[in-house]
Amino acid sequence: YGYGPVGVANNFRTAIRIRSYGGHSYYDWVAADKYFDQHPEYFMKSAGGQRVKQGNHLCTTNPDVRRLLRDGLFEQFEKGYDWVALGQTDGYQCCQCEQCEALDDYGDWIVRGWTTDSDASWEDTLRAMAKHPCERLHLAHKWLIDEAAKKYPDRKVHMLVYGPTLTPSRKFDDYGENVVLEICGNGDPRVIELWKDQAAQFTVYVVWFDITVGYGMDIGMTPAQVAKRVRHLNDNGCVGIYFGGGGSNWGFMGPTYYTLARLLGDPSLDEKALVREYCDGLYGGASPIMRDFFDLLYSRVCTAQSPGADVADMQLARYPSKYLQQLEELLDRADAAADSDRARNFLVMTREQFNFNKLLTAALLTHLAWQLDASDAKWAQLRDAVAAFDAFRLRMIDYPDDFADQWFPGHGNFCNYLTSGATNQAYYSSWRSRRDQVKAAPIRGTVIGYGGNAVRRPLTFDFDHPPRLGEMPVARATSAPTIDGKLDDQAWQAAAPQMLSTMQAQQSDIPTAVRVLYDDDNLYIAFACDEPLIDKLVARSTGRDGPIWTMDCGEILLAPDRSRRRFYHAIIAPADDAIYDDRTGFRTLDDQDDSWNGEWSYAWSVDGNSKRWSIEVKVPFAMLGVEPPKAGDWWLGNFGRERAAAKANPHAEPELFLWSQEESMGFVDPAAFGRLRFVE
Repeated sequence: YGYGPVGVANNFRTAIRIRSYGGHSYYDWVAADKYFDQHPEYFMKSAGGQRVKQGNHLCTTNPDVRRLLRDGLFEQFEKGYDWVALGQTDGYQCCQCEQCEALDDYGDWIVRGWTTDSDASWEDTLRAMAKHPCERLHLAHKWLIDEAAKKYPDRKVHMLVYGPTLTPSRKFDDYGENVVLEICGNGDPRVIELWKDQAAQFTVYVVWFDITVGYGMDIGMTPAQVAKRVRHLNDNGCVGIYFGGGGSNWGFMGPTYYTLARLLGDPSLDEKALVREYCDGLYGGASPIMRDFFDLLYSRVCTAQSPGADVADMQLARYPSKYLQQLEELLDRADAAADSDRARNFLVMTREQFNFNKLLTAALLTHLAWQLDASDAKWAQLRDAVAAFDAFRLRMIDYPDDFADQWFPGHGNFCNYLTSGATNQAYYSSWRSRRDQVKAAPIRGTVIGYGGNAVRRPLTFDFDHPPRLGEMPVARATSAPTIDGKLDDQAWQAAAPQMLSTMQAQQSDIPTAVRVLYDDDNLYIAFACDEPLIDKLVARSTGRDGPIWTMDCGEILLAPDRSRRRFYHAIIAPADDAIYDDRTGFRTLDDQDDSWNGEWSYAWSVDGNSKRWSIEVKVPFAMLGVEPPKAGDWWLGNFGRERAAAKANPHAEPELFLWSQEESMGFVDPAAFGRLRFVE
């Protein structure tokens, strides 16, 4: 696996010189940091008419932009590359200048079209996308491809098929013989069919084994599943696979990796025979038992998948107690049957992956028991379960290098996952480059995993202080505050400021306060956000339901019926026409209906002298479909802030602040909602 003799022997090799950018070449060829200050016209124009630097999204009808893209492409061909990747920026936002908008209806449709139907199937969405292609990108790419064909007829443009370019152009029939398509979507047959006969060849970009998405450090695919996908790609003429993302779990997925590598050389091989070959090679006399182990292990992968679910919930679905007991019995038998040091050492690798799942499941189950009975005895049991998991983490990071290098492939990925703190900093780092820093700090309270697939609760609990939900008094307004964003109305004096707390380690503790009032008709909410970097404030007009979460903004979550199933959500930036809203749980259990638009009224102000921005919001009770509350009533809700001004680069995560955190995994986790108690 990887590079060197082992990688070559297992078919992880490249016979063609390919210049890859991980899919996205715009960042390098027309970099915002290099060009924006002198040439803002190279970059996207927002709905409000401003040119936008953040995100590096280009105006692809600008002739100078096209020339710069061509120069970047040709420079790589001059360096001797056979294929050069061509792809737009990630998280693409389209330019709304007059020239770009004239080419298609993509910009209008992406906001108001397919996003309005959250119940649409993927097939429905794909068909709708095919009717509204992003021609502003397709035409620019077609021009670049034709230019390359004139000067480098023996080279290939490796064009990204992803996001806005996931479906073909409707303005021309094919992209030419000098194009190789890089089709994203994990090799989805429906996407491949759309691109049939559009280019001479295609490859796929897959994230089958990316531990930052899906199931994290667990089983992404079985040998049977990977065999089915490889054969489909081979039968349809795929000439290469780019494995996006990374990380490895050889303890549980070794048979899958080995099967994949062998099938890339010969897709006709039998995957069951390959699993036998793998187990014979690693486990010796314990091979028959380990084949039973992997058969049992993979038997729940198809039946316990819940895409989009909380990773802790998926862990409990995958690893019920009886199943863990059966797996452990097989490992114990394999240990007894191992007939060599080689077999025993490789069994350690699989055993440690099992220990991870057993101890994590135990901590999560104990947490559920404590939630049902928040007694001192249950709290002590939860503390002990988390301590056992932390002891496992400490043992993993203390493995000697000579053992890990020979017998534990992927050990560094595993250690990074176990000590990530939920950020991607660890994912992009070598374990050994950060090991000393990790070992110098307490592991207690550290989140495992990355981004949305991280596990926070109960690993982050302070066991000296049991968590409690926030409670906020909501005072009756003596008079309705003027919604002007200035917060200088006398009415606000009745509302005590509630401070929002930081959510991430090593982020700035910047004062952030929210105040809430009510009267007979409305709820009133005010954010006051200190910002030392006020000159770097990220806020702009986007139109309704734009990507406000990429900016400096405040977030409001309100659950008047207290069910923790249904709630309203608004994200507002300190700019005109910069509001996103949705509601969750009103149609199905967890649907997020962003087609719903509420009648929020808001105003904002930015004070450069005091280095503070503020927002005032009026929320009509009628909009929420509820009667005006009375003193003594209470709702559930939460309030958050995203601080983008401190981001080191457009791809960095914003700093996050939240009022009621308890065991929260994010702003929209209703388990963390606190009480809003209405008082006179």
